[in-house]
Amino acid sequence: MVGSSFKRRDELRESQAEEIEEALRKGELETVRGLNQELGLGRAGDTRWGSHYKSFNNFILMFGPITDVLDAIDVNARFEEKCKANGYVKACLTFEIAFMLYFMRTVLAITNGLNVAFQKNEQDIANVVILVRVAKDRLQLLKEDGWASLIDEVSKFCIKYDILIPNFDEPYMILGRSRRRVAEYYSILHHYRVVVFCKTID
Repeated sequence: MVGSSFKRRDELRESQAEEIEEALRKGELETVRGLNQELGLGRAGDTRWGSHYKSFNNFILMFGPITDVLDAIDVNARFEEKCKANGYVKACLTFEIAFMLYFMRTVLAITNGLNVAFQKNEQDIANVVILVRVAKDRLQLLKEDGWASLIDEVSKFCIKYDILIPNFDEPYMILGRSRRRVAEYYSILHHYRVVVFCKTID
């Protein structure tokens, strides 16, 4: 939706430039060779692992500009587009989306090395086995020691964009289920740490 018209792409570039300038001023972003290249979210049909990592990373970096453009659509567009934009903004500004963005970026950063290796035809099987073992070890380390730093990153992101951080001791509610059956459910902490974090890594 955001990249579907020239006007919106220009709005996204303008908002992105402002956000990058602000991040550089605050020291949140380092100037590196190629930083002035336009960030993109990747193409819908691109299923390479590296492109997924890049998409998650760029979505995080461009989060402010993306929500700014969706807000502008919500104000200036036709009714149908307003409804879509409003729905996207509401979905983006949730803890669940923030958590999944950072979690998937972290996992894909680990597996991205494997992707690069598999794309090289000259890789011998011994090197691939070593890379698989290294990736498994890093994922296990993430599972054992990475939870606190992940939650810290997600919380900072949520504070920056005024996203509500849930009370992790409260019961996790499955959409569409009755609140009267809360006793059957587990806590929000259990949902994110066990059901999502640990099970995905396993």
